[in-house]
Amino acid sequence: MQRLALFGLGIACLLAGAITLPLPLPTGIILLVVGAALLIMGNDRFRDVFHNQRRRKPWLDHQIGRVEGYLPRALRKALTPGDGE
Repeated sequence: MQRLALFGLGIACLLAGAITLPLPLPTGIILLVVGAALLIMGNDRFRDVFHNQRRRKPWLDHQIGRVEGYLPRALRKALTPGDGE
């Protein structure tokens, strides 16, 4: 049940982030990163794909790094690839 809630909330944040991305306020990128973190917390496959893409694409890593400092610790931990991954 918790994974389903994380998935639903993550998708909602991704959609809201995509909608608000063109606005002058930085809410779009923050919502996209929060949505990705929620999906990572609830889905191992998404976590593996996300961390792989973050390692392979420096521009993505840079954009996520800009937002990570504003996120709660649990979300920051989900976005950071671990040593064993």
